[in-house]
Amino acid sequence: MINLIKKLLILNFLLFFPTSLLALNSSTFLISQSAFKNHDYTTSLSSFDLNEIGLINNDSIDKLIAAIIVEDLNLAYDIASEILLKDYENQEAHVVKLTYLLSNNKLNKINEIKQNSNFNNELIDFIFFNNDNIKDTKTVSKSFVDIVISSYSDVDQNSLNYNFLLFYISLSKLIDPTNDRAAIIKGELFQNLKKEKIARKIFENIKEDSPFFSEAQKSLAYNYSSFLPFKVAENNLKNLLENSKDNYSIKKILADFYRYEKRYELAISIYNDLINLNMDDVWNIYYMRGQLIKL
Repeated sequence: MINLIKKLLILNFLLFFPTSLLALNSSTFLISQSAFKNHDYTTSLSSFDLNEIGLINNDSIDKLIAAIIVEDLNLAYDIASEILLKDYENQEAHVVKLTYLLSNNKLNKINEIKQNSNFNNELIDFIFFNNDNIKDTKTVSKSFVDIVISSYSDVDQNSLNYNFLLFYISLSKLIDPTNDRAAIIKGELFQNLKKEKIARKIFENIKEDSPFFSEAQKSLAYNYSSFLPFKVAENNLKNLLENSKDNYSIKKILADFYRYEKRYELAISIYNDLINLNMDDVWNIYYMRGQLIKL
């Protein structure tokens, strides 16, 4: 199954998100395209007119992607429907349409599409079907996550297509809003793109009763320590630590934060506390503290 995903992903990296060939030379279009390239999906959609979708076919694909990433499934469905009128074999439009239909429990419509003689797509079969039976929403959501995770294998991290990754991970969250693993991955992707405010909001929305809450708090702590001014970051990290009941990972991030900021005495004090806990990485804590004692 993993080999199938990888084979399909290679095809997607080659064919997904083509360069626009019919771009209109207008300031609005240029702003939209620039925003999309900079992963500012909200701005990319701000001037979009569904009535003009036929004028710029490849731009409509960009808008489809952007609508999914900002999690506007209704808009994405409308765009996908227009695209399929002109290009019935468009894979991304089908994925969006099927996601919309499944989320609205329109199983008969999905079966009609599946039975269409012109419909034959291995990736879509993997996502939505199991031996011609429609998967439930949680299983489909997991399939989207599997696609994103598999894309990291044997791929140079610098060549990752973040539009591709965000598109599929957002679909995972849309089809199953309870999938906090998908939310964490989406936040990390935005954080990698230096869209720290978007990432922060995602991490903050993970509820305390979620099995991914601790991971979200750890990611949030890293976000604070990496992107906020010293005093703001320090206060946020202390509040996070207080509310997390002395979470080990967050305390370690706070110690590292003080070390990066050259507040060595504060860092050493926390490293001492961490050493007393004698966790599996205690050797690394000794090393970090030792480097500071030498200064």
